[in-house]
Amino acid sequence: MTNIFVPELKKVPGSPGVYLMYGATDRVIYVGKAINLRKRVSSYWKQLGKQSVKTQALIKQVVRLDFIATDTESEALILENELIKKYQPQYNVLLRDDKTFQYIRIGLDQKFPEINSVRRVNPTDIKSRDPNRPRYFGPYTAGGAVKNTLKLLTSIFPICGKAHELNLKFMRSDSLSDLPTVAPCLNYHLGRCLGVCVGKATADDYRRVMDEVTKFLGGDTKNIIKYLRARMSQLSAERRFEEAARLRDRINSLEQLFEQQKVSRPKDLEQDFLGLLIEGEKMIISRAQVRGGRLLGQQTFVLNAPLKDVEASLMSQAIISIYDKVFEDLPREIIVPVLPEDPGAIEKWLSARRGTKVVISVPQKGPNQKLLSLAQRNAAQHSGSLLDVDERLGVKKALVELRNLLRLKKLERLEAYDISHLGGTHTVGSMVVFKDGKPDKNSYRRFRIKTVPGIDDYAALGEVITRRLSPERKADKRFAVSLPDAVLIDGGKGQLSAVLKHVSKDDQKKIRFFGLAKREEEIFLPGKSSSTILPRDSVALQMLQRLRDEAHRFAISYQTVLKAKQLVGDTERLSGIGAATRKKLVKQFGSLSAARRASESELSQVLSPKQIQSFRS
Repeated sequence: MTNIFVPELKKVPGSPGVYLMYGATDRVIYVGKAINLRKRVSSYWKQLGKQSVKTQALIKQVVRLDFIATDTESEALILENELIKKYQPQYNVLLRDDKTFQYIRIGLDQKFPEINSVRRVNPTDIKSRDPNRPRYFGPYTAGGAVKNTLKLLTSIFPICGKAHELNLKFMRSDSLSDLPTVAPCLNYHLGRCLGVCVGKATADDYRRVMDEVTKFLGGDTKNIIKYLRARMSQLSAERRFEEAARLRDRINSLEQLFEQQKVSRPKDLEQDFLGLLIEGEKMIISRAQVRGGRLLGQQTFVLNAPLKDVEASLMSQAIISIYDKVFEDLPREIIVPVLPEDPGAIEKWLSARRGTKVVISVPQKGPNQKLLSLAQRNAAQHSGSLLDVDERLGVKKALVELRNLLRLKKLERLEAYDISHLGGTHTVGSMVVFKDGKPDKNSYRRFRIKTVPGIDDYAALGEVITRRLSPERKADKRFAVSLPDAVLIDGGKGQLSAVLKHVSKDDQKKIRFFGLAKREEEIFLPGKSSSTILPRDSVALQMLQRLRDEAHRFAISYQTVLKAKQLVGDTERLSGIGAATRKKLVKQFGSLSAARRASESELSQVLSPKQIQSFRS
């Protein structure tokens, strides 16, 4: 680590702002923000050993640091987002496939507003506050979502199929009266157009239709049935009964759709529910939109997350990345499974984009929790993992619960140890590893106890921990590239205290040791006189029980191997008995001692008379 670049921290201000880390080719490899730049930047270098492996890899690549001070945290957030979009740094959270996202664009700046799908958004349109500006609805992350939505809109609203042609002719003539008569569009023949293309409706009539389309896409569906019924009555009054009947059928279909979309929420709420799932360097966000008491739509976003940061930080970056792509219909409330690390600044940013206050909250129970669980399940299903969805969500919930219980910022690697012996002989230790809540069997290790004679589980466990945390083992990649975040000890306060005598003060700061006593399943933490008892149905407790049982199983399996080796070794010293016969002896009687106690008639089932004589001598 002698060649690692270290910035001049005295030159870094203690104000809010943004910092940029540059790599060897003077390319920006990471952009971050902070309330206090000096404190945040210094934490990378002062606590480098405590950082994740990915963060350490990032710091090793930094050759230059730059910073931009801002007046407020909100300004820092906006600037960070702009710089990330500009530089696309390899270590920042970035949306995957964001250039393929589609939007539905409504050209309210046109005489005859056109509606179509686009992949590029005009920045000038977004910055404008003109009510007649073009509107962009989305993003739509699924390939067929835009096509299906446009098809739905065409079936509900009288959208003209020749709006583009009319706009071209209007621009050339600059007068509606000069427009020549054109053939009716297909929608007109199907009873789905006002007839603006053939002069049977005015531009203002068509504008009112497109205003209703805009409201519909924005989630305002309260008056849409009322609007369509009024349109149906108008067609009937004009004796256009076939068209009125078709519109009646569309109203019925729409009412059925709205009924299917209903959720148990007050009709005036505008909420987004964000489900979160992190897998390795991939983060999946499922967004469920609830408007007017109905679940309007769901989108799934996949983001690259190279740094294994805490969930609060990842949630912050995810919210900013996603809602930077949302230009219309921002909700009043965003429901998340974990609060972002800077909720105040993000709420200000979102409120400025919406024009009214936006809040971010974490539900504890009730309808909001149920809808958030739905979003969580959607994120899990999208991940394509081989694990069952319920199991995946249970693992995630258990890790969050354990992390909070153990007061840890991150909980990625859990280790557990157990001792097993046979009457004071064949004493062995086991080390099992759960990574991200799942067994990592390639990381399991076995220990043959060398310094502890007889029965002394405390001393044997102390030997195992000492060997595990020795400098040689820490540097051995077969054990791990980094220390565990937490270590489970099978036992109560006594066992935990005995183990900690073998752990250095420095390692105790880096690793959270805790005990799980089997009788009442009490959890003991260092420095706490009282224990914690989790409910029996707690997913966190169930994970700890699996971890403890796995350590016990692995220790016994090693002990069995050593015992079998010894039995074979003993029988190898017997003359006149070959390998095949030795196996038969052990299989028939279970052990050499049991075979010696057997009668001659019992031994004759395996050994010849000559072998029996040698065995008895």
